[in-house]
Amino acid sequence: MLCPQKCGALLLLAVSLGVWAESPAPRQSLVVAGEIEAQLVDLGLVLKNVSLSYRINTSNMGRASLAGSAAVLSGQLRITADDLPLSASEQHSQDLELYLQDVELAEFFALADLPGVGGDGRLSGEIPISFAEHGVQIENAWLEATKPGTLAIDSKTLSETLGGRVSEVDLVLELLKNFSYDHLKLKFNLDRDGQLSMLLLLSGRNEEVDALQPYQLNINLQSNAKSLMGVFERVRGASSDLIQLFLGKR
Repeated sequence: MLCPQKCGALLLLAVSLGVWAESPAPRQSLVVAGEIEAQLVDLGLVLKNVSLSYRINTSNMGRASLAGSAAVLSGQLRITADDLPLSASEQHSQDLELYLQDVELAEFFALADLPGVGGDGRLSGEIPISFAEHGVQIENAWLEATKPGTLAIDSKTLSETLGGRVSEVDLVLELLKNFSYDHLKLKFNLDRDGQLSMLLLLSGRNEEVDALQPYQLNINLQSNAKSLMGVFERVRGASSDLIQLFLGKR
């Protein structure tokens, strides 16, 4: 069914719906499933060419599963939810899995409100999101560079988080002004107050400091990630809009 329309943050292009029996009578259950296509979703972070599929089994009418994909920033996004609550009383509690692919490193650091951190390269990985009554939370998220690149961190940004002897701190500050990494991985959590805690794992070298000496570095970064928190709060709202669409209330 073609239905260009506005549904919350979604500019919908098409919605299709199917219903079929999944098990033989007399214990027959019905499956309601469909697909949604959207030209764009504006969550403070624009998603384009969005495609979502959903599935509701009448034997478990309180839950739905959701899968989708979209273009985001310079890369791609996949989203899955295996146990999405449909009742209004439970919609405050949702768990989603986001999978990012080939997003530019500098774009992600800007979204994470980490000024003074830049470079080149592309990141892919997994971001599990939990929506609870009192906010959004991310635990054990990770992104990894898909190939070697460079990382540049402003010394002021780093000096506030580094501990240790002055000579060691000065060396790390100098290395990360222009660090050529062979491997880069981010591990991060976001609490309900919007505080982002990130562990940056690096291996590589800085040719200006010592072209022959490889280094392995573990760097802790923190920020008040208001922009990122705002995006995920809008994800919660868009999810609720979709649920209303599933239930025929839009």
